[in-house]
Amino acid sequence: MKKVTFCSLGYLALLICLLFSSSVHAQSDFSNQEIDQITMTSRQSELDVREEYISEILDLALSLSKDKYGEYVVKQLPISMPNDQTFYELSLGKTINLAMSGATTDKDHLAIPIRIPIRRGILNYRLLVINKNKQALFKGITSFAQLKALTAGIHANAVTAEIMKLQGFSVVEGASYDGMFKQLSHNRFDYIPRGVHEAYDELQLRAATLDNLMIEPNLAIYMPMPYYIYVSPKFPRLVKRIEYGLEKMIEQKLIKTIFDKYYAEDVARANLAQRTIIDIGNPFLSSKTPFQRKELWIDEYAIKPTN
Repeated sequence: MKKVTFCSLGYLALLICLLFSSSVHAQSDFSNQEIDQITMTSRQSELDVREEYISEILDLALSLSKDKYGEYVVKQLPISMPNDQTFYELSLGKTINLAMSGATTDKDHLAIPIRIPIRRGILNYRLLVINKNKQALFKGITSFAQLKALTAGIHANAVTAEIMKLQGFSVVEGASYDGMFKQLSHNRFDYIPRGVHEAYDELQLRAATLDNLMIEPNLAIYMPMPYYIYVSPKFPRLVKRIEYGLEKMIEQKLIKTIFDKYYAEDVARANLAQRTIIDIGNPFLSSKTPFQRKELWIDEYAIKPTN
């Protein structure tokens, strides 16, 4: 995994301003046991609709925990950060105290993972977004080796990029989430691997400007990656609170209900049972991943990779 790097001067200046402006009240806000404050960064893009689902999950978990932990407030900083910077800040617990991300052992050392996969394992399977003029390139691909001969485009600092590079794939990393789709449109690389819950919405939102992109109809990648809520180690009470709320949601089947509301249609459209699924593994997966808790994972994804 990449080590934490220094951010740009512009980002650093903004971060210093945020630290300074909140320094007078930081201790009283974050240590107040009557009203828990959750502070996190903003979404990567206004077109990034993935945040709506996880926001609903988090809000309900916090609300259901009020009987034991009281009131809460959620604040979102007017900035986004690369993954490595996010988890560095999370380890300090000064500017942010919560983030949500695909799990890795490196992140587990910087923050406390709440080991309940809030996306129910939907991120384990990736569809391939491709340029329509390259459909023939993917016909006949059935193996890890064949797929590895092509080039993937992935947002820089994403865990997916680290995994695929380590497994020997050719990866072009882009600095901009939106820019990756534009680069694919111009054939800078062959495909973008996107989660089942991501691909359809992302193409629909860009249909007017990038109508030459499509989802490859026959392939999927299997890359086990639970999606966790991570909390700063400076806030153990918040860990217990969110875990308490999530367990209540599991007991009442509320995570599944919300999941189905957002993603049942995408799961059906993906039709994974009819795709060739290529297993590329995940060397960063923790041995503590709760695969034994079957109620945490989506049943439709009990599909064995074909390669």
